[in-house]
Amino acid sequence: MSHKVYFIECKQYIKIGFTTNTLKSRLSVIQAHNPFKLRILGFISCDCNRKAPPTLGNRLTCKKEAELHAKFLSNQIQHLHPESEWFEGTKKLRKYIDENADKHE
Repeated sequence: MSHKVYFIECKQYIKIGFTTNTLKSRLSVIQAHNPFKLRILGFISCDCNRKAPPTLGNRLTCKKEAELHAKFLSNQIQHLHPESEWFEGTKKLRKYIDENADKHE
């Protein structure tokens, strides 16, 4: 099933997640639970099946999302929740997004 791995920014943090919906729809849901303005930094289109072992938590996930969570795990914001998909917006993560993510849906 086609989906998108997205990068959403909130202040100095970046959420790495995935959705089968539109990015605008996903942003709306996340924004409803966040008091700060969110911004989509980019996304990666993906057609993998969503049966990859989880990196965070216990839900099955997309291979690309699991790969990115593992790649940036040392920057995970763990005080929020052990399964948090929020990461410090480091130069390394921002460079990855700039070099690999599409900016417009």
